[in-house]
Amino acid sequence: MTLLEGLRVLDFTRVVVGPIASQLLADMGAEVYKVESIGVGDFSRQFFVREGVNGVSPSFLALNRNKRSICLDVRQPAGREIALRLANVCDVVIQNFRPGVMERLGLDYPALSRENPRLIYASASGYGLTGPRRLKAGQDLLAQAMSGVGWLTGEPDGPPMHAGPIIADYACGLLLVQGILAALWARERTGRGQAVSASLLDAMLHLQCEYLTAFLSSGHPERKNTRPLNRFYQTGDGKWLALSGTFGDNPVQEVCAALGLPDLSQDERFDTWEKANYTNGPALAEIFAERFRTRTRAEWLTILEARDILCAPVNTYAETFADEQVRQSVMVVEFDHPRAGRVRTIGLPIKFGQPAGAVRRPPPALGEHTDEILTMLDYSAEEIRRFRERRVVA
Repeated sequence: MTLLEGLRVLDFTRVVVGPIASQLLADMGAEVYKVESIGVGDFSRQFFVREGVNGVSPSFLALNRNKRSICLDVRQPAGREIALRLANVCDVVIQNFRPGVMERLGLDYPALSRENPRLIYASASGYGLTGPRRLKAGQDLLAQAMSGVGWLTGEPDGPPMHAGPIIADYACGLLLVQGILAALWARERTGRGQAVSASLLDAMLHLQCEYLTAFLSSGHPERKNTRPLNRFYQTGDGKWLALSGTFGDNPVQEVCAALGLPDLSQDERFDTWEKANYTNGPALAEIFAERFRTRTRAEWLTILEARDILCAPVNTYAETFADEQVRQSVMVVEFDHPRAGRVRTIGLPIKFGQPAGAVRRPPPALGEHTDEILTMLDYSAEEIRRFRERRVVA
């Protein structure tokens, strides 16, 4: 038995933030019914197709396994009725349309909970359900920009930078799953469901809670990273490593000893935390950088690790998946896809004492399970045929 076996999820989501949330639930055993528009489906089916696997979008492959797809026009009364019937047999609804869209369709929480008061209704959005930007389209880069992440990232004298991966979408999706599971636990005690929401902007603020606590409490903004003990250094073979100091009382002294340098913690330029990390941080970083260029990365990692200095290689993707630590983390899963063939992707990042994260089915073809889902809802073959004729389903 899987962890969430028996849990039914009605998934109206698309692109990234919603699909990552519903896939996490699906990986843990939930039955997920993915509602897609007729003809187009989830927009992510079209993303990066040229870089994909045999013409199949890697985005869709990465975020939609263990789901069933039904193509449904919820703008038609009959399509809305099918969605309502589905919601009545589900425990959770997830959607990431702009606020107001589901209300106009008659598929908002008040409408669905009247018939199914145990329903958990989870919404992901760009900016939340209130405020002047609530109706605007949200996107990962915009959330990084508005939250201050873009300003904080990058070199001190350089322009703003965004993180490489789409961290706002993933952070928001993870928070939404936490909210869903908490609401399910509350339902066990009260018998009633509730609405849950998370936004890209709030997720980015939460990721910075330490820095923002300092700012909100003192009024002093966090400074861009000048810290010589928390940065990347290039080594003599052209590769890079990450140095993150030590947990000791005098990390400058310990790193200097590992690098074969004099104890610069006694140098008046670097003899306080403020001087070593901020006031004269770039000068100390350049001393370290010059030293790191004298040996290969492998040599330096051996030296640093022998002294319990916090360090790691800056890996390319190829190096990442050749790394024995990554290999033993069991993060790569494989499945066969009818169009893409053998697909390798990233699996469930949570480990449990019982089986979870197995790929029970590959990402679905558009509308692959329409008839199956309608039959489950007790629609007859004749009703399904008429739905197809009227383009209510596909």
